[in-house]
Amino acid sequence: MFVVARRILEKIGDNGGELISIEHRDHRLTIGILLYRMVIVDGRIRQIEIDLFREMLLDHLRISDDELAGFEDAVQKCSRNEVPLFGKTGMFGAMQTEQRKHLLAMMRDLSLSDMELHEFEINLLARMAELMGLRFEG
Repeated sequence: MFVVARRILEKIGDNGGELISIEHRDHRLTIGILLYRMVIVDGRIRQIEIDLFREMLLDHLRISDDELAGFEDAVQKCSRNEVPLFGKTGMFGAMQTEQRKHLLAMMRDLSLSDMELHEFEINLLARMAELMGLRFEG
């Protein structure tokens, strides 16, 4: 059940000259993948979820409009390849408590954006809260 929460991140090379350069140390990719996993974990992708996901990439991860398509492709590629997550969860220790809470709140907002709360979404939120050292009350 927590398989989704255990996958993430591979080195993405030059994607045909796209503007964004994504490396292992780029935590934006890890966060982008976590957010995208919340979109897909219930098995149904709705446009409202994709719209909010893109808004979060632009506003909170500071992905530019020019970089958005390439970044989103990188996130989806990592998700399709089911890249392991736990190698990157150490980044949570470097984040301030408020940053971790904000990330969990964004994941929660994505889970609620389609007006349905699926069991897999609750499980992913709970697992990520645990990994972040936060308390989650579903």
